[in-house]
Amino acid sequence: RSLSIHYKHFKEDCIGVFLAVSNGSYDATLPEILSDQTKFKEYFKEQVSDSQTRWDTVANNLNGHYLQELITQMEMFRDEINFVLNNTDLPQEVNFKFFKQISSAIYFHKKTGIDYDSTKRLCRFFWELFAAWDWGSGYRKRDLIEEMIDAI
Repeated sequence: RSLSIHYKHFKEDCIGVFLAVSNGSYDATLPEILSDQTKFKEYFKEQVSDSQTRWDTVANNLNGHYLQELITQMEMFRDEINFVLNNTDLPQEVNFKFFKQISSAIYFHKKTGIDYDSTKRLCRFFWELFAAWDWGSGYRKRDLIEEMIDAI
């Protein structure tokens, strides 16, 4: 239950950062609405200029302050994942491996810099999480992290 709540807050807090970067200001209810993967994808795929989607704007405007905020959110979520891994007997090996991979991916991004390649990798990571994108099969119908949490 705690992991599920932390994941919900993690998503909403990160989405709040994306909205601040792309829009400057936003309605306070929007992060919760956009935590739905379909709505997230639709909103951030929207064209905001001839050459950019809203997600492109996030990637291009991400600065040191907002990058640090995202990294902090990721580290807090990783701490919660590690707590669960250390204190819960997960029912299946696949759950354990999945959460170890998520924890490792978050750790990998811990030292992300503000340079183009680093922010592109970080934005790709968040797109995979929040828009449910899979490079092998395309968009998933359900949030994989939520599925794995539910399986615990």
